Amino acid sequence: MKNTIALLLIFVLILTGCTKKTGNGSNEIITPDISTDNSNAGSQDNISPDSDDGSALNIDDNTVASLPSREIIYSEQTADISNESKPFSIKLEAEDGVLEGKLETASARAGYSGTGYVTNFNQVQGNRLSLTVEIPYSQFYNITVSAAADQEKINYLSLNDANIFEIHCDGSQSKNFTDYTAYSVYIEAGTAVFGVNESWGWFDLDSISIEAGSVIGSDVYDGISSKLANPNANDDAFELMEYLVSIYGNYTLAGQYCTHNS
Repeated sequence: MKNTIALLLIFVLILTGCTKKTGNGSNEIITPDISTDNSNAGSQDNISPDSDDGSALNIDDNTVASLPSREIIYSEQTADISNESKPFSIKLEAEDGVLEGKLETASARAGYSGTGYVTNFNQVQGNRLSLTVEIPYSQFYNITVSAAADQEKINYLSLNDANIFEIHCDGSQSKNFTDYTAYSVYIEAGTAVFGVNESWGWFDLDSISIEAGSVIGSDVYDGISSKLANPNANDDAFELMEYLVSIYGNYTLAGQYCTHNS
């Protein structure tokens, strides 16, 4: 089992590598300290996938050690991500956006801002709301959505057609317009189009507010425990968990999997 875990991690590094962010924003190739015990070569822990001709292809530790190295190309981080955000704040009233399908403005529900709110998010094909804004700086922003629903409803806020935030109205206090905030969303400078992707539908949207946010602090990576939920897990599981915790917040492991002969 230990050999199997080690082999899987080695294959990940051979295929994609493991990187660490450096001070100048580039990616540094790193190799974790994973040792294997060659004394078990040929044991049942060896990986033996079937070859194309149906025979067993035995891959042991010695085989892995003799695999040819592959050049891995890494792209540099070009975004200027700073801990300091430049001031910016804007409130987009939903009723001022582009309404398509059956969407329409209303004013029956109390507590809205502006001249009203948008309603008829009733899962009709063609419903679409678009709110366009010019983002002045590439940085982190806090995005607050004011929404209401008579019962629990879940829908999604989108940015440039990609979902970025779940709008979860719980149906109690959210019968009145309630604020839901997504913190530290990184947005590139330029034209940004906010919208709503209906999931459950049946809610009202009052406004979307955007203000300068801040980088998520490194302290979120502190105090992570390597304790497993299963106290009877074997040593391999404990060692793997300890390794994952040791690189948390500093390194990224990446890999790709495909089925045999695909």
